[in-house]
Amino acid sequence: MLKISLICPDEQVVDELVQILSDREDVAIQHVSTRNPGQAELDRYLQLHLPQAILISTDGDNHTLAIIDYLRRTYPDLPLVILHSATENAAASLLPLMHAGVKEVVFQPLDRAEVGAAIDRICAAPAPDAISKLGKVFCFLPSKPGVGASTVAINTAAALAQEGSKVLLVDGDLTSGMVRFMLKLKNPASIRDAAQRIADLDEFLWPQLITQVREGLDVLHAGVSSPSCSFDSEVLLSLMDFWRAAYDFVCFDFSGNLEQFSLDAMHFADRIFLVSTSEITSLHLLIEKAHHLKANDVIDRVRVVLNRKNRNEDLSKRQIEGLIGLPVCKVIRNNYSETLAANREGRTVRTNSALGADFKAFAAEL
Repeated sequence: MLKISLICPDEQVVDELVQILSDREDVAIQHVSTRNPGQAELDRYLQLHLPQAILISTDGDNHTLAIIDYLRRTYPDLPLVILHSATENAAASLLPLMHAGVKEVVFQPLDRAEVGAAIDRICAAPAPDAISKLGKVFCFLPSKPGVGASTVAINTAAALAQEGSKVLLVDGDLTSGMVRFMLKLKNPASIRDAAQRIADLDEFLWPQLITQVREGLDVLHAGVSSPSCSFDSEVLLSLMDFWRAAYDFVCFDFSGNLEQFSLDAMHFADRIFLVSTSEITSLHLLIEKAHHLKANDVIDRVRVVLNRKNRNEDLSKRQIEGLIGLPVCKVIRNNYSETLAANREGRTVRTNSALGADFKAFAAEL
């Protein structure tokens, strides 16, 4: 069964195509998009559903051509069938498609025989894994400074590695990143060095930039704190392509200041964890931050981690969820002595401690 995705803003064309393909037992249309998605949205869908071919309509407009070019570069083995509008300048508009490596073009109005022949050629070809499964991205950010987001990020990443996954922890807090201090890292290389050497980044250079904290867990710290430092979003997204191909999980520890580069990274995130305590001030700022994330169209991936929760606190998990309007996916108990000892010794919390059990359970859920 050939799983097909369809990207076409013309609902009439969609109906025609569904009718043409409905008689075929070897084809299943698993998803239809009636608008042209952005790259981040397209990536999320492809990684989730792993279609074996995409049918996409175009009349030569720049946005659709950019999507096609991106698909050809990022997923070169993914078969594309272009549903092309037959216009007077059709020959000229086909040139960019040819340059992008498109092999199958069907002109509109659709002809059943032409569509069928294109699908037959795809079905007859070997079916490689066109879409390589990329690592998941988790972003951690605090509702306000001091709620323990870095502690949660570090120990969740360590717990994922303990489960047998290959994990990268990236400190994306360029103004006051704490991962280097908390884990007593000696490697001077930082995320800024990775950005500067992105053109040379390969399996030989990469081990020089990171620190292996434990089996399965690599860490790239933020370097010396620099209040005026920023980061180019395009560079970060290019780095993410490298990281997602090399690791099962990429965990970001962000500042919570919602810099543009961190917001852009969150568009590629599978989950965004807002870390908060149950203090009213922390919950208030969490709600404010959630409004900004909603405005940036990532609120659907946001979950709350309630950190340092004491049993005798007045507000229950359900009451907090009703107050903030977001799901609390994990409650981490308060264990100041264990966290302090870990920071003093430059390690993660002990796996056999009660706090370590919380992080182990969280990793298993993820």
